[in-house]
Amino acid sequence: MEPLDDPKSIHNILEDTTGKRVSATLYLGRGINTYHTRLTGVSQGRETMQKSKYLHIDPLEEKEANQRLTDGREVTIEFSMSGKSYRFKTSVVDAASGGFRLYFPAVISIKERQRDTARVEGNDANVCIAAVKRPRNNEILNAELVDLSPGGVFFTAPPNERNMDEGIQVEVEFHWGQSDEKVSIPGKLVRITTKNGKYYCNVQFINLNFSLQRSLGELIAYIQRASLKQRKKDKNRYFQ
Repeated sequence: MEPLDDPKSIHNILEDTTGKRVSATLYLGRGINTYHTRLTGVSQGRETMQKSKYLHIDPLEEKEANQRLTDGREVTIEFSMSGKSYRFKTSVVDAASGGFRLYFPAVISIKERQRDTARVEGNDANVCIAAVKRPRNNEILNAELVDLSPGGVFFTAPPNERNMDEGIQVEVEFHWGQSDEKVSIPGKLVRITTKNGKYYCNVQFINLNFSLQRSLGELIAYIQRASLKQRKKDKNRYFQ
């Protein structure tokens, strides 16, 4: 990740969140406690120095944790926007306007997000969706992976398995490789269509922290290696 410490550039990045309600992950302590919020905009204090510029966030989605955001509490924020991921440390100013104010950070770490898409053909890559779960009632949907990218997943499901609706939040659990590696990624079911007796579902990933982004990148790279290997096998078989 590349560190950015130019105050004007930091201001431009955070100001760009205004009105967009960008999803963000908030860490307390050493990153063991993870919570979710949204960035809602920036404001300027009476002084012109960087310390008097504030980033506004919504209350944490985990309501019981809001009382832990006391004045001066140090936090780490992660969010993604416009194809890049951002991470920075800051501290709480106070509770304000139904949410919280945070000090502008002195440094932001920036990482370009991968934009590759991995297409699964058959079971050459030995990758499967083990489950698609609704967090609250733990419903499981049998699914067949079609496309996967850093931003989301496209899968099919038989009609009798449709027990979800557009707009709900889900957890998609992937298994891959001979060692049965796995990762569970949160997302939002944005679209469901039907064709040839099957349901086709698009899930947009949300609240991806850097650990999940890394695991997702490893999964995509694994699929791409397996697909390349299979194409070489098919080519050699063709010319035999």
